[in-house]
Amino acid sequence: MAITTVPSFAVPAMWQMGTGGSSVSAVTLNASGDRIGFVVQCPKAGTLDKFECMVGTVGNNPDNGIRLSFQTVSLSTGDPDGTQSQYRDITGTLAANTWQVPGLMPSDGTDGGVKRTVAAGELLGCVVDFVSFVASDSFAVQVFGVSGMYRNWYVDNASTGSYVKSSTSAPILALKYDDGTYAIFDIPIWPIVDSNQVTSFNSSTSPDERGLRFQVGTSMRAVGYWFVVDGDNAFDVVLYDSGGSVLDTQSYDPDQRNAANTMYYVGYFPSGPHTLTASTTYRLILKPTTTSSITYWELELPSAAYQACIPGGVEWYATSRTDAGAWTDDQTRRPQMGLIFDGIDVSTGGGGGSYVSFG
Repeated sequence: MAITTVPSFAVPAMWQMGTGGSSVSAVTLNASGDRIGFVVQCPKAGTLDKFECMVGTVGNNPDNGIRLSFQTVSLSTGDPDGTQSQYRDITGTLAANTWQVPGLMPSDGTDGGVKRTVAAGELLGCVVDFVSFVASDSFAVQVFGVSGMYRNWYVDNASTGSYVKSSTSAPILALKYDDGTYAIFDIPIWPIVDSNQVTSFNSSTSPDERGLRFQVGTSMRAVGYWFVVDGDNAFDVVLYDSGGSVLDTQSYDPDQRNAANTMYYVGYFPSGPHTLTASTTYRLILKPTTTSSITYWELELPSAAYQACIPGGVEWYATSRTDAGAWTDDQTRRPQMGLIFDGIDVSTGGGGGSYVSFG
């Protein structure tokens, strides 16, 4: 094994996540012509099966259902062009606050139509609207609040009839290809059911250690980490190996930060760097050292399979334990934490399904 030094990078990239207070919000569609477009850049070439999204409250169930469609993004406006090139209708009772998984989305809205083929880097409009509006129809589509960020992928909000590009929200969706894989976006275009899963804990609570269980797909060298925490009290960051032995520990004092707020922490292993072995389980853990609490955040996903949509992949998810006992893992949650790497083994192929973000 030979580790090749590379410019350091984080998984997931630090700027992608909300700083704790960011949360899922919603756009309400309740009039003729109301719609919402998610404009994304396809990360790879292929043929698309569908996109999935999250419905929020349902004020009055749409009589004729809702329609999800793929549309071309206009070169002149940057908006979906209005031509529902491929689509699928979701009819019947629309359950509130549920993840929506339509059937295949081909050209005729049935399984027999022609699917959409995309090129890597192609902009794509993923649009949600009414099949046909009936007076009083009302439902909401959820989005992820990420204030003050400007980008070439965005929520295009036409809940007032005309598209307006949002700088304070990001799409919540999953884009599925016909090879059965979901697109992995380095930016937070993720299938998030709830981004504001807040947990406060301390050295006397159960659990008293929380954090990230992860594997890497090829041997990599970790120099540090990042996380989002309201660290009003003392805590340690601990890196454990697969056997539960401590590889490194860094202590944090609440006075050593620039504000008494929820914030990003970026740190480096005092005994590092550490070469992590492919397909081996590690844990990056927050451990309060007093009976006064700290608070951290997790993302909640529709199911464990959707971890494949987020950098890191299905081997990165939440973990916790009490009094140094057995670990309890939750594959439907992703802590707002990640690793910083500065080296990668280029001599062997990867395993374990890990994805690396050079964000």
